[in-house]
Amino acid sequence: MLSSPGGNVYAGLSAYNFLKGIPVEVITHNYGSVDSIAAILFCAGSRRLCVPHTRFNLHGATLDIKIPIQYSEKLLDERVKSLRMDREIFSQVVTDVTGRDHAQVEHDILDGIVLNSEQALEYGLVHEIKTGLFEKGAKVLENT
Repeated sequence: MLSSPGGNVYAGLSAYNFLKGIPVEVITHNYGSVDSIAAILFCAGSRRLCVPHTRFNLHGATLDIKIPIQYSEKLLDERVKSLRMDREIFSQVVTDVTGRDHAQVEHDILDGIVLNSEQALEYGLVHEIKTGLFEKGAKVLENT
């Protein structure tokens, strides 16, 4: 179950790689808005679901600058390279799960795209739109 405005790229990519690397079926389900790095985390699901009224926002990484700060040319170049690498990783993840043309995905992420449930299904981010969050009779919480 995922609904998030995004956040830290490092944490998001680490969580994505962890979920892709564990030997279990991972099902991700957007029940609100899955934006930014959360959209990449959503892609970790081998089955990706959403409810009808959801949003997906795909875009490149950003650089937070705390004022005052000084950047040398070398450090600024390093930050730009890092942003570019993050965009390339995001693009590859989305390409891998959607099967879309990599150049188009990279263009979409560079420009930033916002998709509703139907558009996400058509784009290949989502396998199925489901109105319910759980199957009837499912145990949501269990005391052990």
